[in-house]
Amino acid sequence: LHVGNARPMILFDVLRRYLEYRGYNVTFVQTFTDVDDKIIKRANEEHATSQEISEKYIEEYFKDAHGLGVRDATVHPKATENIQQITRNLEGILSKAGYVNVKRFWLKPGQQAVAKPAGRTAAPRKGGIRYKKANE
Repeated sequence: LHVGNARPMILFDVLRRYLEYRGYNVTFVQTFTDVDDKIIKRANEEHATSQEISEKYIEEYFKDAHGLGVRDATVHPKATENIQQITRNLEGILSKAGYVNVKRFWLKPGQQAVAKPAGRTAAPRKGGIRYKKANE
């Protein structure tokens, strides 16, 4: 366990304990991001599912947290269990900010939906692809 990962665990645990000590009824919600690019990459490397990978790291988190004496949160929702709600929330925020949904792309007001190159080219590299700016 890296000290940088332990700090927020301990900080929020102490804060919750203090608020409870002061008489507050605390509902501590701690989310787990159980799907992202890193998890998918690791799953491919280990020939496993992203769910297997995320469950492994969630178990490791609890082992580390309990080793530090950190109490479990009241609830631990996972991103994959709430994708529809997350999407609705983001759509609401974007539309309130004036963005427009055009074929699943959110555009700023006045912005046109035109696909154009990002100014990068693929240059061969041992072990993968290296991207560099076109003018390099």
